[in-house]
Formats: sequence, C-alpha cells, structure tokens
Amino acid sequence: MSRRPNRCARFILIPACVLVVGSSAQAENRRWNNGTASLVFNTGGNWVGGVTPGSLDVAQFGLSPPPPFFRQTYTVSFNNNATNQALHIEDDLVRFNLNSRTYTLTTATGMLIGTGGFAARLTVTNGTIRSTTGSNFDVGASASSGGGELVVSTNGLISGSPNLKIGTLITGTLTVEQGGDISTTGTTTIGVGDGITATATVFGEGSTLVTGALNVGSIGDGTVNVQLGGLLQNNGGARLGTGSLLTGVGTGTVNVMNAGSTWNSLGLLEIGDGGTGEVNITQGGAVNAADSIIGANVSGGGEVNVTGLNSLWDNSGTVTIGGLGGGTLNITNQGVVENTDGFIANSALGGSNGTVDVSGFGSGWINSDDLTVGHVGTGTLTINGGGFVGSDYAFVGFESSGTGTVTVKGFGSIWQTSQNLFVGFRGQGTVNITAGGSVQNTTGFVGDDSDSTGLVTVDGDDSVWQNSGDLFVGFFGEGTLNITGGGTVGCVEGTVGSQSSAIGHVTVDGDGSLWEYSGAVTVGETDPGSGLQPDDLTVGNEGDGTLEITNGGHVVSTFPGGVVLNSIGSGSSGTGYVLVTGDGSRWNAGDDNGVVAIGNAGNGTLDIFDGGTVQAAVSYVGAESSASGHVTVDGDGSLWDSGRLFVGLDGRGTLEITGGGVVQSVDGAISGPVGAPSAVIVSGPGSQWDMSGALSVGYSTDSTTARVGTLDITDRGIVTTNEIAFLGLIENTTGIVTVAGAGSTWEIVGPLRIGCDSVNNTGVGTVGIQGGTVSITENTSVSAGDLLSLAAGTLSTTQISFPDGGNADTNFEWTSGTLHVGFFDGDLVNQAGVLAPGNSVGITEIIGNYNQLADATLEIEISGTTMHDFVRVIGNAFLGGDLELDLLNGFVPSSTDTFIVLRANLNVFNAFANVANGQRLATSDGLGSFVVNYGASSAFAPDLIALSNFLAADVPGDCDHDGDVDLDDYSLFPDCLDGPGVTGSIQCECFDLNHDGAVDLADFAVFRLALTGL
Repeated sequence: MSRRPNRCARFILIPACVLVVGSSAQAENRRWNNGTASLVFNTGGNWVGGVTPGSLDVAQFGLSPPPPFFRQTYTVSFNNNATNQALHIEDDLVRFNLNSRTYTLTTATGMLIGTGGFAARLTVTNGTIRSTTGSNFDVGASASSGGGELVVSTNGLISGSPNLKIGTLITGTLTVEQGGDISTTGTTTIGVGDGITATATVFGEGSTLVTGALNVGSIGDGTVNVQLGGLLQNNGGARLGTGSLLTGVGTGTVNVMNAGSTWNSLGLLEIGDGGTGEVNITQGGAVNAADSIIGANVSGGGEVNVTGLNSLWDNSGTVTIGGLGGGTLNITNQGVVENTDGFIANSALGGSNGTVDVSGFGSGWINSDDLTVGHVGTGTLTINGGGFVGSDYAFVGFESSGTGTVTVKGFGSIWQTSQNLFVGFRGQGTVNITAGGSVQNTTGFVGDDSDSTGLVTVDGDDSVWQNSGDLFVGFFGEGTLNITGGGTVGCVEGTVGSQSSAIGHVTVDGDGSLWEYSGAVTVGETDPGSGLQPDDLTVGNEGDGTLEITNGGHVVSTFPGGVVLNSIGSGSSGTGYVLVTGDGSRWNAGDDNGVVAIGNAGNGTLDIFDGGTVQAAVSYVGAESSASGHVTVDGDGSLWDSGRLFVGLDGRGTLEITGGGVVQSVDGAISGPVGAPSAVIVSGPGSQWDMSGALSVGYSTDSTTARVGTLDITDRGIVTTNEIAFLGLIENTTGIVTVAGAGSTWEIVGPLRIGCDSVNNTGVGTVGIQGGTVSITENTSVSAGDLLSLAAGTLSTTQISFPDGGNADTNFEWTSGTLHVGFFDGDLVNQAGVLAPGNSVGITEIIGNYNQLADATLEIEISGTTMHDFVRVIGNAFLGGDLELDLLNGFVPSSTDTFIVLRANLNVFNAFANVANGQRLATSDGLGSFVVNYGASSAFAPDLIALSNFLAADVPGDCDHDGDVDLDDYSLFPDCLDGPGVTGSIQCECFDLNHDGAVDLADFAVFRLALTGL
C-alpha cells in the first residue's frame, strides 16, 4: 500500500493529501483498498486506514496502476445508507449495488468520474445516489484520464439536484438502461469541454433521464440516444449545440428512436444555439416540447429529422425553424410534427434562414395556429410526395425583410390553411403548386402590403389552389398568379390589383388551365355609390390589374344564380387589362347571369385575339362617368358573346372588331361624352357584330347630359341588327353610323330610326353610306335635323320617311351609290346614284317628285312578263342621266311584250342621256334591245316609261340559232373546220367568227371564248 502517497503526488492532489494528514475532525479522502469482486462499502476494512468515509469525507476509488496494467473491475455493495461530501471514480470499473440503500453526496464537487490515468466507469444499480446540493456529477472530469462513464442500470437511481456533466475535460459517457433512472433538478450537459466528445444513452422501457435544464454539445460534441422505450425529460430549457465564435461552439445531437421512446422538453428547446444542433426522431420515437427554435442563435445551425410511422414531434407552443441562425426541419415517411404557431426564419435582427421539407404520404406538419414562412429572413417550405401541412392563418414573406418560398409538389401533397393565406404580407412571398399538389385556404392574398411582392404558380394537371373565400392578387402590393399546364385555381370573388398602390397580374395559360370563381372577378373595384353592384371578379380595382388567358386557358364563373359582376378597371383609380388569345382560350363570365364592365369607374381594356372567346350575359364598356373602356376583338375565331352590350353607358367606350373577329350580343348601345364619344369600329373581311335584338347609337340614361356614339363599318366588316336600330334615340344624344368600302355590310332586320326624339326633336342621327351595303327590312325614318346620306355603295330599305318635321330635301342626301327603296316619302333627287327598285325585281313608290340628274341612273330589271321593276311617282318625273336595262334568270322577252317601268301621276319631263323617246336601248348583257317610250311624244301615255318591241341580238357562235352558245353549237363546228372553206354553207359562214373567209383554229379560239368565257 506504500504506492498510494506516490499516486497522490502523481496527480498533484494537494488538498486530498492535506486531508489525509489532517485531524480526524477534518474531512478526509478515504480511498477504497480492495479489488475483490464484491465487497461492502460500509465495512472499514475495505478502506485505506480501515475507516469507512463519513459525511465529511470524500470517497475515492482508484486501484488501477498506471499502464501497462489493466483497469480493476469490482462491485461495491451497501448494507446501510451512506453520506459523503463527494465521490471520485479515478480509473476503475466500479459497480455500486446499493441494495435499496441511498448514497448521499453533499458538496459541490459531487461526483467525479475519470480522474485517473485510465477510463473510469461507475455503474449504479438497486438503489439511489442522491445530491443534497446543486453539486456537479462530472463524467470525464480530468484531461489526463482516459475518460469517464456513468451507467445507471437495474433499479438504480440518481436523484436530487446534481448538475450532470458528461465530457468535461475528456470523453464522457452516460448510460441509463434496464430500468435505471436519473431524476435531477440540476442541469445536465452532454459535451461540456471544447472539442470533447460525450454520449448519453437512455435505453429500454422504464429507463429515464429527468433533468432540470439540458445542454447537449455545450462547446463540445454531445449526443443523446433515447432508444427502445427510454425516457428523456428536461423540466427546464434544452440547448443543443451552444457556444459562440469567441468561446467555441459545440455540436449537439439527440436521437429518439423506436416506439415508446420519448423526450419531454418542458422548457424552451433551442437546437443550434450558436453551435450545431440536431434532433432525429425515428421509428416511432416521440419528442414533446413547449417552444422550440431550430438555429436559435447567430452562427448556430440546427436540424430536426422526423421520419417513420408514428414518429412525432409534439410542441405545445411555437416552433421556429431558423431563429438568429439557420434551421432545417425534415418530416418524412409518415413522421408528424405538431405545434401552435410555426415560424420558418424568424429573427428580429434578420438574416436567419429556415428550411422545412415535408415528404411522403402520411408525413405531416400540424400548426394549430399560424404558420409563417420567411417572417424576418429567408424561409423555405417544401411539401412533396403526399406530405401534409396545416395551419390556421399562413404568411409567406411576413416582414419587409422576410422572404418566403413554399413548394407543394406531387399528387396528394396538401397545404391546408383553415383561415387566410398571405403570399407576400409585408415581404416577398412565392408559392409553387406543381405536379398535382394542392393548397386550400379561405381568402387568399398575393402581395398584401404596399411594399410586398407575391408570386403564386399553379402548374400541371391536378395541381389546385382552392380558396373557399375570395382571392386578391395585388391587394396593396404587387401580386402575380400564373396558372399553367392544366393547373386549377378556385375562389368565390377574385380581385386583381385591389387598392390604389396595387399591381396585380394573372396568367391562365395552356389547355386545361383553369381559374374558377363561384362569385365574380373584379379587375378594379366599384366606386361607392356606383350604379353597379360590388364586383365578383375585378381586374384593376383601385390599382393596376392584368389578366391574360392564353393558349387554351379558361377563366369560368360557376355561380349558379343571381348576378355575377366582372369588372376591368373598376374603381375610379383602377386600371385593368384582360387578354384572351389563342384557340380554345376562354373567359366565361356567366352564361345567363354574368355582367362584364370594361371600365366600370376606371380604365379597362379587353383584347380578344386569335381565336379567344369571352362570354357574358350583359357587357358595359365605359360604365360610370369617370370610366373609359376599350375592347378589341381581332382574328379568325375570336368571339365576344356579350349578351346585352353597352359601349359607353355614362363613360366612354370603344369597341374594335377587326381581322375576322366576331361580337355577338342581344341588344347594342353606343354612347359617350361629347368630347370623347363612344365608338364601335367593325373592319376587315369576316369581322362581324351580330345582334339578335336592337341597336341604339347615341344613347343615354340621363336626357340632361349630351351623349354621342359612333359606328364605323369599313373594309368588308359586317354588322347585323335583328330588331330596330336607333340613332340619337332621346334628347341630347347624337348617333353617327358610317359604312364605307366594298363588301362592308349593315343589315337591319327591322326598322331604322334616325333621330327619334318625337317630343323635343333634339336627338341627332346621321347615317353616311360611303360604300358597301346597308339593308333595312322595314321602314327607315329620318327626323328633322338628322341626315341619311348615300354617297357610294348600296342602300336597301322598304321605306324612307321623314317624321317629326323632317323632309327629303334636307334630311336625305343622295350623291352616289345604289338605292333600293319600296316607298320614299318626299321628293327624291338622284344626283349621281342608281335607283334600282326592289332587290332583284320590285317597286319603288315616290310620294313626291323624282328628279334624276345628269350623272344618275335608273336601273330596271326584268325577269318575266309580269316580273319587272316599277317606279311609281306621285308627282313629276324629271329624267336625266342613263337608263339601264337588265334581263334576269335567262328570260328573253318576245317582240310583242310591253313593260311599263315608270308611271308619274303628273308628267314625265326631260330625257335620258343614253336613249331618247322611241329609240332602242340594248340590255346590259347585250342579248337584245327595247324601244324606250316616254314623254309627250311617246307612243304610249306621256306619264309612262314603257319598253316595247324587244329585238334579240345576234349571238356570235349561236350557229343553231337557238339564242345561246352551247354544246349543240360545238357539235356543228368540226364539220366546218374540216371543210375547204365557208362558201356555200350558211352554217359554216356562222363559224367564221373573225371574218377572214375561212373557218380555222383562230375561229375556234373566238368560239371557245363565247362558249366558256375562257
């Protein structure tokens, strides 16, 4: 035993040596002195000096000699309770069998394990080691030792208030197994010293480690494993990976694995508190926490992995992924995380980063309150492969310095928010819904605050964003929504560019891409007091909004009843633009109940291009007095099925139908302010406005305000009105229609009323026909102060009358063009046009005089002995210009047929320029001629124009003399062609068409022209 003083000197344990030589009243270091397999602690003979350590003593165990000798292994049993100041396990492998006794340690030095040259281990079984002070139980206490290990095993218990330090100056290990128990109100630290590695394992059912605070990886490297039903519990806070760049940083890891294995963290859980922290919850393990932060402090980084069926992280408070540092949360393979509020990147100082991945069917993150992605910092959430995330409210990009990105990818992947979703609340937010992912919430906001930016992309078949409430894209800030590749967005009411500072943009692109709204969509909101109800779909409410529907995308109202109001440029400061372009692209704003206002109280533009379609029940272009609306329908297949259509109601509206575009409506009305009249332009081949009802050009709901509307039909454009058409309908309104260009057409299946204010006669209407065709199946009336002008083209109407003080002299102007009229109420002056009674054949009755000037023409068509044009003049007929005769339908009159084509109740004066009375006039086809009889010296009554004595003209090539050139004539030609000449054959002389005395191929060329026209 003489080597013990040397060992004391070797470890420079000066206080212990002093204690050895001190008086018996002072504390002593009592050293175990028996290496037998099992001896009793309470027997003095087992101790140096033969005295059992008392309450003032330190018990020391260290029999092992220095290398190369091995550590000693033995068991120490207790047959009574014992109390010491401290316990030192220097370098032996010691088992305490406490035999249901309690061993109490009373001073701050508490327990030191690993203070000798070898690694030391203490195993505690069948009883209690208790601390009565906040002492340190230090495992791996000396840098010169080989490490320390504490094992609490079968029925062993460590209790009281010790601070457990595992791995202080050398490697430390703590194992709680086989029902062992640690229950301390002190702090447990795993991995205390800088660079020191420490491990704690709580293993098996009934094995527990309960502590006050818990530090794993203080400035060392610490790992805690909770396995096979073990329990870890900290009643204070828990910190994994602490330290700083100045003091050194630690790495802390907690692994909770297997069903029944549990970690209860009852205080604040900080994972990566300046260092690196990691929690792995696997194979059904469970972690129960209060508030948790992953990446809690500057320079800190934390990661939590929850994976496997029944693996659970349950937080009664909040979870923050990325505090002042960086944090990562991975929830996979049916793992579940639950908490109240969830924050991804939430640092008051900014600069934090947080990443969450929820992947696989059954994997879920349940936030019973709110979820914020990018609160202050950069946050990322990915929901993939059938994962689920739920919350009450959700924010993506909360503060101005916050940036959040959420990706929901794959069939069955769901992000469900029971309340509102804000993408870009005050910061920058992005949400990607792809490959069948689904997002569900009540009201959605994209770009909420004035400085925010929000972007949502819904891409791919079965990808869905369903808002059970309303959707705002650009509320006060800037918002963008892209629906592509077959994605679907649903909402009740939608607003794009809501408030005055807002900018909103929505794109619906590609076959199957769909925006459905069960209420309505507003692009610019309605002003208070507006005559129209609050909007359902709004593009440009008080801000700027854009909606683009392209390449087969659809925007559809599904509201089953009531009125659905869709506004483009709704509020007075709102500017809205909607583009519908490409085959199959469609905006169905409500079949029977949809109202579209393009410029409700603000500025609105609708472009329908290249096969796009818009459908509504009622449409307004420039509704309110402050509004301006513009619609363009351009390209083959482009269609606006507008229902009732008002181009300018109290504001200004413009409609352009070009390039083959088509507008279909029930009624049509065109009306705008005097300084900015509303206008419709229909121009280009195939361009058409088709109304099943009436048209009013110059319309107003308030007769005290002057209103002006114009309609221009040019370059083969077509307008069809299937009921009455009005111009200048009421007081203070002006309507102007211009038809110009060959092929341009205005067809009215009903009457035309030009200036219709029969009370005050202050409505003004003007129709200018400068080309094309205007066809009116019923009466055309022109009031005083109004004008019907025919300068080119064709006007066809059953009657032209002049009510309300109108007259033919001032209200009808005919300078050129063709007039088909059944009844003309007044003197008709044909300056340089063509009067053609009827369409084909018909009658014109003139209630007044007919005056045909030098450049004018009277066209008479004859298709049978009783089927021919006729002009009845109630007054005098003053002739001039030309008479044109046309035979129709192959009719050939006989020489005995007589045709009365004009009768004047008074007299026929003057003469035609191209035929005098009694002279012949050839028909326009050259098939024959009539004797024209008129005037005082006529062979008929002087008040008539009569055609008589028809004489058929020779027809070149009609060599069988049947009146036409046909195959019968062709069959005779070869005989004459083969002969020596034309002499002696009248028939062959007929075939000498070039009159050169021979029938040859030159004549055949002329004959072929007569036969085929080629």
